[in-house]
Amino acid sequence: MTRKNITVIAALAAVVVCVGVYLFLTQSKIGKDWVKSLKPGPSYDFSNYPESPRLTDFDSNKLNRIENRGEGYSLVRNGDTWTLTSSVVPVNLVKLDQSIISNKLWSISSIYAEELIEDNPADLTIYGLDNPYGDVLLGDTDGKSVEIIFGNFTPTKASRYVMVAGSPNVYSLSTYSTDNLLFSLDSVRDKTLIASLDPQKVTRFILEPKPDNNPNGYGKIDIATKDADNVYISSFTGFTMSSPYADVCGVDSEKFGAVLDALPNLQIRAYVDDTPGSLASYGLDKPGRVYFETPDGKLDILFGNSDSGAYYARYNGDPSIFLLEGLDPIISPSPFSLMDKFAMIFNIDNVDAFTVEGDGQKLDVTIDGKGDDAIFHVNGKRAMDKEFRAFYQAVIGLLIDAEYTGPANPPRGDGTDWTIQYKLNTPAGVQLSIRLIPYNRDFYILERDGHREFMIARTQARRIFDTEAKLVYTE
Repeated sequence: MTRKNITVIAALAAVVVCVGVYLFLTQSKIGKDWVKSLKPGPSYDFSNYPESPRLTDFDSNKLNRIENRGEGYSLVRNGDTWTLTSSVVPVNLVKLDQSIISNKLWSISSIYAEELIEDNPADLTIYGLDNPYGDVLLGDTDGKSVEIIFGNFTPTKASRYVMVAGSPNVYSLSTYSTDNLLFSLDSVRDKTLIASLDPQKVTRFILEPKPDNNPNGYGKIDIATKDADNVYISSFTGFTMSSPYADVCGVDSEKFGAVLDALPNLQIRAYVDDTPGSLASYGLDKPGRVYFETPDGKLDILFGNSDSGAYYARYNGDPSIFLLEGLDPIISPSPFSLMDKFAMIFNIDNVDAFTVEGDGQKLDVTIDGKGDDAIFHVNGKRAMDKEFRAFYQAVIGLLIDAEYTGPANPPRGDGTDWTIQYKLNTPAGVQLSIRLIPYNRDFYILERDGHREFMIARTQARRIFDTEAKLVYTE
């Protein structure tokens, strides 16, 4: 028997089975009774089920007062804006989040208790209502008001005992509704930073380390947008660092980009003290400082001790203390990690001539013309374009390897000083140079503009002459 015949027989058998089942369910008494048993029974009648007691009944659009009497502050609506009145908090220091308050109105305007616990109890102490946990009053524009008094948790901890002022009844109210009514000031406070800055528009960044938590003794990092006319700094960066080093340095775009990318992640977790009696307990008596500036605004924050992944902080000039999250990527980089490591780099089209002298050798280089038409001479001999450009990359590609922290006048190592001097055409006639002073068998000290702050490996300097040895001359 072929596979095709088997398939046909199986299909016919399935049809026969389905017809048989249908006839059984529709024609036999047993089948009909079974099908009837599957039909849903009558729905349950909830009309006599007792409705949960209603504690508040307001039109949310008319609510204009939420008074947390236990905490000593009230929210009052004037038009579409809610404002704060308080006897315990300086209201000028508090900015409210209007959207959070608006979202709260619907839930608190119509609140139902879970159940009636006791009608006119003789003893309120068993519910904690003789000495209430909290007291909230709601009012609307029609003059209607409701005051709800809160007592202890119920045994399940999922609700609290409550009363409505003027009524003898005790109810239970869910913790969800309780939290909406007994709101903390922090829960309705605007926690967005005063200046929400675009990282792509930052023109200046300042980081002052916390004095008592600065093991490497770094000074203030001051980074600003590079002047478009500044040809002395690498063209690979748009920023310069003027502090803490005496030399103005280029800034590593990738490393500084990570700092800027962290700016939108700064977030206030909670406000902790609007009127601090002492800043020392928060580490803000000797704070660090973070400053960002864009054309649209500034963010100036003082930070203190860390606590559970956040830092105690405050706006410079504002006493309110808050916990700030997301600060670590901004305050952790060192100035050395942020700086561009080129010792001195120029676009070849900006250079008329340069001299390299060291280890008893001297190379006098001239560059005539620009771009593909440039002609190069080394010690009077014309060099081929491709090999010369590799040599030039070795000269300008000297990279700083480390900070120099030794004496201003270090002991002489073996060998003589190296000097590299450039004569520029942009700006015209300007001459700039660097000096490499032997320090030990592995490093030279880099001297720029009389400053000795960094070190360069000897192997990098030797590469200059190694590359020059591979030049091809046409004459």
